[in-house]
Amino acid sequence: MPRRRQPTLRERRLAAELRFLRETRQTTLAQVAEAIGWKTAKLGRVETAVSGVSLKDLGVLLDYYGVAAERRAQLMERASTAGRRQWAAYEQFVAADYTEYLEMEVLAVGVRAFDTSVLYGRLQTESYARAIMEGHSMGLLSPGEIDRRLEIRMARQGALTRQTDPLHVWVIIAETVLDTTVGAPEVMVDQMRHLLDLAELPNIDLQVLPAVKGAHPGLTGAFAILEFPESWEADVVYLETMTRNTYLADPHEVHRYSLAYRHLSAMALDPGETKALLARRVRAQEAKSR
Repeated sequence: MPRRRQPTLRERRLAAELRFLRETRQTTLAQVAEAIGWKTAKLGRVETAVSGVSLKDLGVLLDYYGVAAERRAQLMERASTAGRRQWAAYEQFVAADYTEYLEMEVLAVGVRAFDTSVLYGRLQTESYARAIMEGHSMGLLSPGEIDRRLEIRMARQGALTRQTDPLHVWVIIAETVLDTTVGAPEVMVDQMRHLLDLAELPNIDLQVLPAVKGAHPGLTGAFAILEFPESWEADVVYLETMTRNTYLADPHEVHRYSLAYRHLSAMALDPGETKALLARRVRAQEAKSR
């Protein structure tokens, strides 16, 4: 029998929700399986995303759990697209755990990000992003691979300006990020102008954390918190390192990062002050280049 492909994030989240529905009713796999006429092993495979679940079988489970109409419709919609991989064409160019993050972004309605060394990817201009990737690659990536990764980064930005339900992004930027010259000086000027343009969008909130604020909860590094549309879908924290990407879903860990984000926001300049700071930096850079 051929091995089934790895489940998508959508499939795993749907499986986790089905497991949650059963556990909140304090029933066992065997009890539910017997009640709906399934084998226990089949239900176990569905709850662990080892096997996908058809819309017909999902309907049987939701009927048994007595799921309300609105939530039922949401889960059925989620199941209808569960096996879809929007970024499948790029899987050979990026690590599997990063592809997983891209799929997770598709499901998110909001992102809170804190950056300590470079700007959050969705805020980057193409020139800034290319300079970052070339610096990070240390010669290990071919120009073609960098081009493909750049395509991904630019495509992700479409979520910020789409006509229907644009992604809400709230980014806190450590001031040291702005002090780091990435690429040529004109690249930084264009990047600052781009930040100012983005800051005018109603779905984007930018704050700069001044260096003079000293020690803060984000000293351990950058992180992003992804928020999902339904109340029953827990937030996820995303951490990126040089060699791997990590996701935190434990409620206590997510709460710790959410608390840190609130502290960082309180320490940072408000959005109006942030725009004023960016405008001053643009004027200063332009004056230097004259």
